Amino acid sequence: MISQSLTFSFDIGYASIGWAVLEANPDGSQDADPVVQGCGTVLFQADDCQAFKRRSYRRLRRNIRSRRIRIERIGRLLVQTQIITQNMKDAPGHPAPFYLASEALQEHRVLSPLELWQVLRWYAHNRGYDNNASWSNSSSAVENKEDTEKLRNGHELMKKHGTCSMAETICRELKLEEGKQDAPMSFSTPAYKTLNTAFPRSHVQKEVRQILELSAPQIPGLTPEIIELIVQQELFTTEQRERLLQFGIKLARRYQGGLLFGQLIPRFDNRIIRRCPITWAQIYEAELSLGSSEKQAREKAEKLSKVPSADCQEFYEYRMARILCNLRADDQPLPASLRRQLMKEALKEGKLTKSSLKKIISSQALTENTNIDNYFNLHPDSEEALYLDPAVEVLQRTGIHDVLSPSVKRMALTRLRRGKTCTPRYLLKLMRSHGEPVDQLEAKIEKRRIQQGERKKGKEHVPAGKDWAEEPLLPKCATGRAPYARPVLRKVVEEVLAGEDPSRPARDENHPDGEVKTHHGCLYCLLDPKSKVNEYQRNRSIDSLTNNHLVRHRMMIVERLLKDLIQDFAAGRKERVEKVCIEVARELSSFSGMDSKKIQAELNLRQKSHAMAVERLEKDLPGLALSANLIRKCRIAEDMNWTCPFTLQKYGPHDLDRLELEHIVPYAFRQSNALSSLVLTWKEVNKMKNRRTGYDFVEQCEGSPVPGSNLSICSINNYKTFVNGLDERKWHADDQKRKKKRKALLMVRGLSSKNQAQANIGMTEGMMTQSSHLMKLAARVVSRILPDVSIDMIPGAVTAAVRKSWDVSGCFKELCPELSGKINKQDLRSCTHLHHALDACVLGLIPYIVPAHRNGLLRRVLAMRRLPEELMREVRQIADKRHYILNDDGRIMLKDLPNSVKENIREKLMEQRVIKHIPANMSGASLKETMQRVISIEGNGEDAMVCLRKSSFMVGEDGKRTTVKANKLVGIFPEGSSKLKPLKAAIEIDGNYGVALDPSPVVIRHVRVFKQILALKKKNGGKPVRILKNGMLIRLTSPQDTKREGIWRIASIKDNKVGIALDLQRPHYAGSGSKKHESNWINIRLVTLRTKYHLEIHPTSYTGNPR
Repeated sequence: MISQSLTFSFDIGYASIGWAVLEANPDGSQDADPVVQGCGTVLFQADDCQAFKRRSYRRLRRNIRSRRIRIERIGRLLVQTQIITQNMKDAPGHPAPFYLASEALQEHRVLSPLELWQVLRWYAHNRGYDNNASWSNSSSAVENKEDTEKLRNGHELMKKHGTCSMAETICRELKLEEGKQDAPMSFSTPAYKTLNTAFPRSHVQKEVRQILELSAPQIPGLTPEIIELIVQQELFTTEQRERLLQFGIKLARRYQGGLLFGQLIPRFDNRIIRRCPITWAQIYEAELSLGSSEKQAREKAEKLSKVPSADCQEFYEYRMARILCNLRADDQPLPASLRRQLMKEALKEGKLTKSSLKKIISSQALTENTNIDNYFNLHPDSEEALYLDPAVEVLQRTGIHDVLSPSVKRMALTRLRRGKTCTPRYLLKLMRSHGEPVDQLEAKIEKRRIQQGERKKGKEHVPAGKDWAEEPLLPKCATGRAPYARPVLRKVVEEVLAGEDPSRPARDENHPDGEVKTHHGCLYCLLDPKSKVNEYQRNRSIDSLTNNHLVRHRMMIVERLLKDLIQDFAAGRKERVEKVCIEVARELSSFSGMDSKKIQAELNLRQKSHAMAVERLEKDLPGLALSANLIRKCRIAEDMNWTCPFTLQKYGPHDLDRLELEHIVPYAFRQSNALSSLVLTWKEVNKMKNRRTGYDFVEQCEGSPVPGSNLSICSINNYKTFVNGLDERKWHADDQKRKKKRKALLMVRGLSSKNQAQANIGMTEGMMTQSSHLMKLAARVVSRILPDVSIDMIPGAVTAAVRKSWDVSGCFKELCPELSGKINKQDLRSCTHLHHALDACVLGLIPYIVPAHRNGLLRRVLAMRRLPEELMREVRQIADKRHYILNDDGRIMLKDLPNSVKENIREKLMEQRVIKHIPANMSGASLKETMQRVISIEGNGEDAMVCLRKSSFMVGEDGKRTTVKANKLVGIFPEGSSKLKPLKAAIEIDGNYGVALDPSPVVIRHVRVFKQILALKKKNGGKPVRILKNGMLIRLTSPQDTKREGIWRIASIKDNKVGIALDLQRPHYAGSGSKKHESNWINIRLVTLRTKYHLEIHPTSYTGNPR
C-alpha cells in the first residue's frame, strides 16, 4: 500500500536550501515514528546572482555623469548671465585652482571671471564630505570607516596649519605661499589627492560663499541672486526655478540645494512597489470582460494596481479607521456615531492621543471598560498611527495653528503636505505680504525664543545659533507604502464609519456568525482562501511579486526542487504530499496571553539597554547633543564593561568622542554594522589592528607597544580571560543574544577568506533578513504548485528548543570522522554542507512530535521555563508520553529522538545528496580590473607567450615582468577595433568557464563563451560538446584505486604547465582545499581522470537522483 502522507520540509537560507522527505506511519502502525525517505542540500555559489562589481561601476559612472552635469549647469548660468564667455567656459583649467581660491580667501588676489570659473569648476569636483546627510538615515548606519579617517585627517591638517578652509589647508600642506607672484605652479590639481583627506561640506560651502561675495563687487552680473543659485542649501523657490528655466536649466522636483552643492534626493519608497491584490483582481476581470487576452489583462492589472505612498490622506484615514474598528467598549465594537465623532475630532486636531480616545469613548459610551491600554501597549510607537493629518498636527503642536489667517493657513498646509520647507519666519513674511495682522504670530515666536533661552540656562542642549523661527516645521509623516490602492482604502474608511468591519463577511447560510449587512466586507476576500482574489494572487509569477533578483532566483530554484521532489519521491502524484514545513525567521507571539502590565514590563525590558545608555550620557555629559552614533558607542561600552578588549585599558563617557568603532572581524570579510559586530578602541590601536580579527591581532602582537601612544597590546591569556568574563545574561533576550554573538566574534581566529568567514561565523544580520524574505515567498511558491497541501510555517523559537533537546549531531560521526566529542553547529558548518539537510529533517519531524493543534499550545510552552498550573492540566491531555517529560515542578521537556530515527537519518545523510546549482548564463567576461603593459609577444595564436610588466604589488619571479599565455589575456590579438591595442596593454581573464571534452580537451575562458562553444561544436561535427564546469558532479571508477571511486564535485579548473588539471571534493564536504583531507583530491590531471578513472559526467536532479 502506497502511503498518502508525505511531508516535505525546507530549510531555506541565503546560500543554500536544505530539504527532507518524510513518510508518516509507513507500516500502518499508529505509534510508529515517521521515516525519512531522503534528505539533501542545494548549494549556490557565493553571490552568484548578485552584481556587486557591476553595481560599483554603475555608481562610479553615475557620479562622473552627475559631476559633468553640475559643471555644465554652473557654466551655462555664468555664460547666460554674461559673467564669462563661451570661449572662457571651454578653456582648459588652471594647474592649481586651489591656489587661486586660497589667494582670494586671503584677499591677496581679486579673481577675474575666468579664474572664478576655474575655481568653481574645481569645487564642483571637491564639494566636501557630508555622509549623504540630506537623505541618509544616520541613526541606523555606521559611518564609512575610510571616509571617517579622511575627515579626521582633514581636521588634523586644519589644526596643524591654523586654517579654516579647504583651499588654504591644501596650499599650506603643499608649501604654496599665497601673495607671492613667483609661487611655484608645478603642482597640478591631482597633487592634493595623495593627502588622504576630506573636509566637511559645511566648511567648503562657507568658503565658496565667501569667495563669491568677495568677487561680486569686481565682476558685473555676479548678483546676490546668482550667488544663491550657486551655493544655496535650501530647496529652490518657485521663483528661483522659473529663473533657472529662463537660463535653460531644468531641475527635477526632488533636487535639493544650489547648483554647486545640491543633489537629487533618492527615493526609497519606490524600489519595490506592491500591487493591491483587490484592485489587481478587479482590473484583471474587467479587462477580460472587454475581450482582452489573458496576457494583456495581466499587464494592465500590474500597471494600474500599484499601491500609493503611505504619505497620503487616504492611508492616514484608513489607518485611523482600522484602529477605530479594533477598539472595544464593554467588549462591543464602537457604534458608528462614535466612530464618526472620533474621526471628526482627529481631522480637527490633526491627531488623537490615547488619553483623548479614552476621554471621548468613556463620555459617549458611558463606560471605562475599554481595550485601549492593551491595544496601544503592544508597541511603544503605536500612537503614531493616530496621526490623521501631520500638517495640521505640526501647526497645532507648535501653537501657531490658531494665529494664522485662513488664507495663510491654507497655503502653509498645502506647502507642508507637498514636503516643502516651511518655517515660522516664512509664515510671518507671508502674513505681512498678504496684509494680515502679525501681532499674535510675533508674540508666539518671541515666547518660544524666551523658552529656548531658559532651556539653555537649564543646561538642556539646544544647538548653538539656531533660532526657532528659522527651524523648519517637521510634520511626522508616514513612510513606505500603503497596503492597498486608493479606492480600497476609501472603501475601508466608508465601511468602518458605517459601523461595519471590512474584514468580516455578511451573515448568510455559509457565514452564520457574520455581520448583519448587505455585502461582505471589502477586505474579507483576502481572508477567504477560495476567493478569486487569492486564486489570482497564487497564480501570479514570482517576477511580479518582487523585483529583488536574488529572491527571484532562489524562488525559481525552490520551485524546481519541489517539482523534482514530487517526481522522485511521490511518483509525480501531488495528492501524496500532505504537508510542507518551512522554517521562518519569525518569533512566537510573545504577547499571547499577557495582560497590559506584563506587556508593558516586556516592552520596558526590551528598551532597557537604550534607555540606560541615554541616562548615563545625560548624567555624565550634560549639555552634549546625544547623537545616534554616541548612544551606539555607549551601549557597546556598557556591554564591554567600558574596557578596550585589545589593551584592557579602561575608558569613560568623556572618551567616547575619541574612541572609534572597530569591526571585530574585518568588514571586508563580514559585511555587518550591527552592535554585535563592533567594539570600541583608540585610533592608534585601530590602525595597528588593520585587517585582522581581534583574536589574531592580540595573538600576533601581544605585549607590543602601540605606535603613537603609551598603550600596549595585552597578552592572549588576559584577552581570553577578559572575553570569557563578559556578562551575557543581563537584560532582555535580544541583549543577551547580541552579547553572546560579540563574544563569539572576539574568539574567531585564523581568518583568511570571505568564504571561510561565513563558514566560521555564521550569517550576518543582512543575510538573516534576506533569508526571512525568502521563506515568506517560498510558502507562496509551494501553495501555487500544491494548492491543497497544508503549509506549516515553523517559528525559529520552536526549532531552537527542539535542537537543544534532540542530540542529532552524532549522525555525522561516520560521514565526518574528524569530528569527535560533542559536536557543535560551527564544527558542522566547517565540515559538511549536509547540516542544512539535518535541519530539514528536524523540521520535518516537528509536525509529528510538536504539532500545531490547539492554537500551537505545545510549541508555545516549549519556550517557557515553567508552566502555569492551568496550562499544565491542558498540556498533560495532549502531550505524548513517548516524546515528552512532564515534571511536577511545572516544566516540560522533549525526550531525545529514538535511536531508530537517528539511524534512519544517518543512513539518508550517507547518500550525500548535495547538489550545487550551476548558472547557465554565458554572458559577460570575467576579467581582472587592472591593465598591464605588453612588453613582447613570442609566437602566434593562443599558444603565444606574452611578456607583461605588472605593478609593484603584482611582482612575478622575474622582477616586475611575467610571462602569460595569450589565451589567458584580452587585447593581444583583437578582432576589429580595440581600446587596449593602441595602449599596448592587455587584461588577464579572471577565471575559466569550464573544460570542453570534445573533440579534444580544451579550457573555455570566461570571455565570449557562446562563441567558443559554437566553434567547438563545429569542430565536433555539429554534435553537442560535453563541458565540465565548477560545481558539476562526476563519477570515477577504477578497480586499481577503489578509494578514489565514486561521486566527486569539481572545485576548480586549472590550465597548468603540465596541462589541464582539476581540484575535486566529495559532494558533502565544506572544508578548505587541504591536500591531506581524504575528501579533497588536488591538482589531478584531466588525462589521468579520463584514462585511469574513466571519468563520466553525473547529471542529477536537484534531489541528487540520476537523470
